[in-house]
Amino acid sequence: MHNKTMEVFDIPNVTIIRDCCLYRNVKLKHLYAKKVREIGCQFLMFNKNLTELDLPNLNTVDNDFISFNNSIFQINLPKLQFIGSRFLRDNYSLKVVDLPSAKIIGFNFLFQNTNLKELYLPKAEIIMSSCLCYNNTLEKLNIANVREIGDYCFEQNQTLTSLYMPSVERIGGYFFQINNKLKQVTIPNTVEISPKTSLNKPNCTITYIYVKKDLSKEL
Repeated sequence: MHNKTMEVFDIPNVTIIRDCCLYRNVKLKHLYAKKVREIGCQFLMFNKNLTELDLPNLNTVDNDFISFNNSIFQINLPKLQFIGSRFLRDNYSLKVVDLPSAKIIGFNFLFQNTNLKELYLPKAEIIMSSCLCYNNTLEKLNIANVREIGDYCFEQNQTLTSLYMPSVERIGGYFFQINNKLKQVTIPNTVEISPKTSLNKPNCTITYIYVKKDLSKEL
């Protein structure tokens, strides 16, 4: 569907939206899709007018989910678990993102979102590369359940003061590369950290949570 003039999209009983639905529709202002569980790639890519996103049953989104939209300032995605690459890329309006069910997060998540202040991903297990790579405003972060973090995540952030990651197993390169305001970092003693990442910041205390190493994984 390539309708570029539609302002209201009302699909009350649809559960799956395929690829490129409303691609390049720049005028859509209202979206009603309460039962949608899955959305394909490039959904509403380049839309400029949608301000709120309320999809209470959405579970999975593919790549370029409403990327290059700078108008959305509020989202409600309580059941979203699997997120493709470039999720809401180049959005400068969101200040808070709370995804309580998200587990797998693709590349360039909220890439170039330069105004986000709070990010809550309490169940996220895998965060791929370049998550919030160019954000320098983040003040609150919950990734307490994360196991793997890709390269360049939070690379430009200089505002966050504490990190609590008791379950993390691997951290990629350039993680919080230029942040010198970190005061407290909590990680397991078994975590594998890329040689391109240094958490030894000035005035920062690193607390290690003792985890008994599982020798069976090395056999």
